[in-house]
Amino acid sequence: GHMNYGLIFMARASYDTANVEFTKGLECWPYYTRLHLNMGILKNAMGDPVAAEQFFNRAIQLTPDLAENYFYYARFLNQRERKDQAMQNLRKCIQLVDANMDARHALMPLLYEASRPAELKQVAQRTLELAPGDAEAAKYLELAESGRTPLQSIEANAANYTTAPQFLDLSLQYYRAGQFEKCIAAARTALKLKPDYPEAWSNMCAAYNELGNFAEGKKAGEEAVRLSPDNPMAK
Repeated sequence: GHMNYGLIFMARASYDTANVEFTKGLECWPYYTRLHLNMGILKNAMGDPVAAEQFFNRAIQLTPDLAENYFYYARFLNQRERKDQAMQNLRKCIQLVDANMDARHALMPLLYEASRPAELKQVAQRTLELAPGDAEAAKYLELAESGRTPLQSIEANAANYTTAPQFLDLSLQYYRAGQFEKCIAAARTALKLKPDYPEAWSNMCAAYNELGNFAEGKKAGEEAVRLSPDNPMAK
């Protein structure tokens, strides 16, 4: 009862009240896996990733064969740029429930970003076996078979880019490819289109740091934090 009541408040973003109800629920039933899982989701939304991870891990410890534990933990890990761990947990989720489409849709872009075409092809093909009309799976199967990296795919269309998010994505792909000067240039283009874009400043900060230009990295990082004070990557 306390958990379901808390979920109502969490859906309204009334996180403090949800936290009170979830805490009461744990006092009544400290081994309730789904309550630990929801606490992890809540703590992450409240900006407390340390507590969130503790609750996710406790949920997995209590019920290691519950697929949704791994899905929501993977989502948390992905948000924190811990991509390899996110993929591990999504694989575990699919291992437990083969037809978990949310996990499959979360795993495919991560595999593509990590340039793992063989595994991506396998996951996409199986997804299409389960859901023959799945457009996302069809798209990623085509990408896996083409052999193009994410950067190559994006660069092929870059001449037609007109929006800040498009150039931000290009900047991110340059960063992942180790092309830090191009990462900065793409981020600057994004900022011309959207000056108050904290993610673009954050990308520039990371790229300058990789180049050893910490003075410029600090300037970009400070701007990112100014625009988005709660952004963990900017911090």
